[in-house]
Amino acid sequence: MLLEPKVGKLIRQLNPYTNGGMRTMLCGDDPANLATLGADLTTLGNAITTYAASRTPANLQAVEAAEDQINAHLDISDLPLRVDNDYRQDYMTWTFRGQPQSVKRALRLSYRYELPGQGSGVFATEHVLIGYAGSNG
Repeated sequence: MLLEPKVGKLIRQLNPYTNGGMRTMLCGDDPANLATLGADLTTLGNAITTYAASRTPANLQAVEAAEDQINAHLDISDLPLRVDNDYRQDYMTWTFRGQPQSVKRALRLSYRYELPGQGSGVFATEHVLIGYAGSNG
């Protein structure tokens, strides 16, 4: 439950170019359906509160249904994203802590952050690289 917000928070907090605070990594446009997403988030919040008070299968199902609604309404088509997914080649290899890692698919997500000490409105662009490691299983 709620893996995506946790991963997003982790990426933001570990960003070496910002202080890790909220709204320090800007990516894509604001969604056109902000009101719908707001209602979906309210529904999810209520479902989580109910589930926290009474951890029943029905209450968990309500949380998952609310998450599914958010997923359906969250448009990711405006994200500045590049994908390396060339299956004709062997796996890409990334070295992590001195050990080679086989990467089947890699994503590069661009984001902007405000440059400290440069005045308001001066931004730089950087990228988050995400690699899906595995054995093609």
